[in-house]
Amino acid sequence: MTILGAFMFASVLLTSCGGPEADGKKMADCACEGMQLMKEAQENPEKEDDLKAEFEKLEEKCDKLGDEMEKKYKDEESEDFKAFEKAFEKALKDCE
Repeated sequence: MTILGAFMFASVLLTSCGGPEADGKKMADCACEGMQLMKEAQENPEKEDDLKAEFEKLEEKCDKLGDEMEKKYKDEESEDFKAFEKAFEKALKDCE
């Protein structure tokens, strides 16, 4: 996995179905899968091409989900956004 790929994935995460808690978990799941793929690529450079294809599929899925969440949680001052953000952060900690 290249550094560029890692930055592209990180940008997906920074864009911010179900309720806010479920949505936050879904976004975190995308992040966790991406982190796992990056870790696997670092540990197994010979599998980089296969993992790159997996990463691209995941990136497409997460981009779509990120766009949905960005539309759904526009107001960063709303209670729903705060619940989404809290669930996202908790789920991220659980995957580390």
